[in-house]
Amino acid sequence: MIALVAIPREVAWSYFMFALVLTVGVAAISYRGDWHNARGLDKLLLFGPLFYAAPLAGFGTEHFTLPQVIASFIPAWIPWHLFWTYLVGASFIVAAFSLVTGIQRRLSASLLAVTFVLFVILMDAPGWARHPRDRFALALLFRELSFSAGPLALAATFSCEWRQRGTHVLATVARYCIAVPVLYYSLEQILHADHVPGIPLEMVTPQWLFGHAVWTYVAAAAYAIAGALLLLNKRSRTAATWVGLTVLVVEVLVYLPIAVVERTSLEGFNYMADTLMYCGTVLLLAGALPRPALADRPLGEQHGQASHTPDLQSVVCPPQSICLTGACRVAALFDFATMAALTRSAVNGTSRSRTPVASAMALPMAAGTTVIAVSPAPVAGTSARFTNVISIEGTSIPRYRLV
Repeated sequence: MIALVAIPREVAWSYFMFALVLTVGVAAISYRGDWHNARGLDKLLLFGPLFYAAPLAGFGTEHFTLPQVIASFIPAWIPWHLFWTYLVGASFIVAAFSLVTGIQRRLSASLLAVTFVLFVILMDAPGWARHPRDRFALALLFRELSFSAGPLALAATFSCEWRQRGTHVLATVARYCIAVPVLYYSLEQILHADHVPGIPLEMVTPQWLFGHAVWTYVAAAAYAIAGALLLLNKRSRTAATWVGLTVLVVEVLVYLPIAVVERTSLEGFNYMADTLMYCGTVLLLAGALPRPALADRPLGEQHGQASHTPDLQSVVCPPQSICLTGACRVAALFDFATMAALTRSAVNGTSRSRTPVASAMALPMAAGTTVIAVSPAPVAGTSARFTNVISIEGTSIPRYRLV
């Protein structure tokens, strides 16, 4: 109790907002049933928004508890330093709750990506340009760039192109923006193993920490392998997931003990939250990348995977996606109908021309077809061009999305 009372007010508020957002995010995952639906390492990807948002809320709180300190980081030529300090702080807190609850998540992710790109352009890049030999300045630049890439990848998952093809140019940009820093961090951790792992900054790993430099070398090896795969776009989703898992292990074994020991200072919180946020941004990227089983297959085969293919309505972009017109929906319907006709398993009129093949892409891709787990008997619809078909195949688990 005495130790809790001794924690300074600004530190306590940061931990409070961190814990609040984390709790809300876990409750949201449980309420939506995402944990039950996810499989394997996809369960870890569910925590990408949480691991990104909880530290973000803690950092946003510092804009209110230490406004003068935060304002001092703003370039002198920008006016109204305190105004921008409070605005960015409030935006971080609101965006954190948006990410974990799913309310206006696309808007929040887009604005966060733009915000961190501005941080790079206005503060980190000029700082590194003034001191090009400062390895920590470059590490900070790459960190802010990575913090922009995670929400950028998340925003890409709301696009019509991503929903249809499982990929988007923004996700590709985000992949490069994370792959390059990962490789740089790998090299830095190999050369300077005495410093803390994850994001190699100024802090030296405490001597009392179990394993000491071992964790830095482990992170460096994982970063080197996964970073190369990300850069070459080879099993990139798996590579990003393993980077996120590596950072999470480092977080638990290195930064949580440091945060406990340094619980009365913001330095302990900032290092812990900073690393967890990096874990979150990599997991956000992983969630926007195509699955390994589908990455090297033709587009038509990707849509035909039984265990990961969403139904027609979930593939066609919804109103809140980037595609704002009905052209995308019409094109998608036409493409699906054409693909179904080529399989010779489409529905003609109110009856099936033959027994469908044992494929998950036969009936669901026929225009106007609905798959329900009840009976194999076809039921005639009201239109001669559409038929509702009820199948005992059951509903497949939709491809995981962060939306």
